[in-house]
This record gives sequence, structure tokens and C-alpha cells, in this order.
Amino acid sequence: MNNEDSKKLDKVLEVLESQCKPCSNKIVAAFEYKEHAQGDLILPQFIEKCKLVTKACNFGEVEDKCLRNAILLGLSNHKVYEKCIQKAYAFTLKDVTKIVVSDEEYQLWNSSSNCSSKPKNK
Repeated sequence: MNNEDSKKLDKVLEVLESQCKPCSNKIVAAFEYKEHAQGDLILPQFIEKCKLVTKACNFGEVEDKCLRNAILLGLSNHKVYEKCIQKAYAFTLKDVTKIVVSDEEYQLWNSSSNCSSKPKNK
């Protein structure tokens, strides 16, 4: 195959890919972003759902902030939400993830531990 044939094939493949690739519906993605909630999902599933919903919205440069907001606003644990909004002035995705994960780990330990020396709630 010569160089010219290769260019033609690349062009055909590019057109084929653009026709076969599913289109995203930005309105549906925005609705899912607005309406998502943790519900019965465990934390890793919820964070993964937040990542998918946020990515579908194509927020670009502010994607991390939008992901942070998606996690924070969709949480079912209101105590964690309150902890997070106390630091909202300089709050990053890393901060919210750290608080959410540490609280979930504490809750799991607290519910599975039979020790009489359980720490008091944070």
C-alpha cells in the first residue's frame, strides 16, 4: 500500500468512526448530573457514578470542581456534607474525597466492631 492509499484509508476510517461513535446528549448528561444521588450505592460505586456523570457533561477545565460538587451534593450522609461545607472556601476534590472516605471507613469500623472502647463520633 502506498502513501496515497494509506491517506485515503485513514480518511475512510475517520469518517466511519465518526458515524459509528455514539453521540452524547448534553441535556441528558446535565439532567443526570443535577439529579444524581448516592442512594443505596456504596461509596466507591457512588464516586465512580459521579465521575461518569461529570465526564459526560464535558465540563473541561472545571471538571474537578464539578466532580467535587457532584460527590458532595449527592451524598446520603448529611454529617459528612456539613463537615465539607465548613471548609468550602478552599475545598478541593482531594479534600472532599478524604473526608468522605475517612467517614465511611469510620462507619464501617464502628458498625463491625464489638469493642467497648469505640471512639466517640467525630
